[in-house]
Amino acid sequence: MELKNDFYFEAPDARVLLVDDNEMNITVARLHLSPLHMQIETARNGVEALDMMENNRYDLVFMDQMMPEMDGCEATTTFRMTGDSYHEMLPIICVTANAQPGIKCKCREAGFNDFLEKPLKSETIVATTREWLPQELIVPSDVPAVSEVEEERVPVPEIAGIHSEKGIECAGSITHWMDLLGDFYRIIDLKTELIEACMRERNAKRYTTEVHGLKSTARMIGATELSEEFLLLEELGDRTEWDEILRKTPIVLKHFNNFKERLLPFADPDEETGKTEASTADIIEVLQNIYDAIDGFDIEEADAQMNRLRTYSVPDEIADRIRKLDAYMADVDMEAVMSESQSIIEELQNK
Repeated sequence: MELKNDFYFEAPDARVLLVDDNEMNITVARLHLSPLHMQIETARNGVEALDMMENNRYDLVFMDQMMPEMDGCEATTTFRMTGDSYHEMLPIICVTANAQPGIKCKCREAGFNDFLEKPLKSETIVATTREWLPQELIVPSDVPAVSEVEEERVPVPEIAGIHSEKGIECAGSITHWMDLLGDFYRIIDLKTELIEACMRERNAKRYTTEVHGLKSTARMIGATELSEEFLLLEELGDRTEWDEILRKTPIVLKHFNNFKERLLPFADPDEETGKTEASTADIIEVLQNIYDAIDGFDIEEADAQMNRLRTYSVPDEIADRIRKLDAYMADVDMEAVMSESQSIIEELQNK
């Protein structure tokens, strides 16, 4: 790939907000933008994004279109209602896996400045960043922000149901792709429970949001056939066809859960070599660090602390709760992470 001159830049003073309810989408966007050395913060839905946008001054926002609580279109329209220059001029880019005709028009009407389709590619998100950031924040660099997918000396595993070349292209490297496989594993049980609850409660909106997100996530790791199955469920949810939803969803969820065994080595690579013995105080310290990091919107630090916790051998009585906490982290459910970590701390302190 011949790199454009426009890719030779960074923007260390730029403050950027990534809004997405899916941790894997956040992770991939961060990976693609990391060479620009920008100050990146995250929100997991439109409500959080609005609060952060009102209380901070950002230079650029990447906003997922479809999220629970408040979607990207509603959040952007609400933000634009205040008529000062910041609310009118802040570049907000719609990021969506919805390729249906007319979606670009809908995004423009909502107040978005531009449109990016998932799965994100490094060259497109970097080019969009260059286009919409204020020019005074652009700093020339001798190192390109976009490069070809690196040829790493890491064997590419063959995994049933996954097209590795497509997943590696989305992730940007083999090692990043394998990290995403671990994240995908961690959300399987949680997302299965959420979708089954949506069916029991006949919550069509939340059901459609969840399967829409899994459509994008599956495609991101290269599970294209599974992605197409979730697309079918999304279309059924859009039309609220409960008879078909109830008939077809269990079949798709069975295919989804088949990936647990295939992806376990990527989720817990230390399983074979053993884990570190940790005291109750060590575990409480890490859990408190996770709570504090999430409370301060420091997702990277929370991830680092969760990685540390994964190396610990934890008591059997909290093992399932730690796995659930890990799933909440993978799904960037910030409220659930804080609630669960605090609850586990209290349980350990009361032993």
